[in-house]
Amino acid sequence: MRVLSRVRGLRVVAWAAVKRRLKFRTFVVHNFMDAADVAPAWVLMEQGVASEDLTLKATQERLGACMHTMSHPQTGKLVPAYVQHSVLDAGENI
Repeated sequence: MRVLSRVRGLRVVAWAAVKRRLKFRTFVVHNFMDAADVAPAWVLMEQGVASEDLTLKATQERLGACMHTMSHPQTGKLVPAYVQHSVLDAGENI
């Protein structure tokens, strides 16, 4: 409803579609996490444990929702990009 109100209604959207002028854009804001939070959160996730600490719990939720996974070079295991860059490739993170 907010989008329709911003573009002056459904009729305007429909007319733009008919005229092939309808365009969609997606903006993504990337918010990096600190390796000091990712490392303990990942260890607990690997053990199947949900942290009681609010910071680690939030980090675990973000890791669980991460859509970008990577294959670790040595093991081939798929891990969230956050884990790959901040924990598994700690030298690269520096």
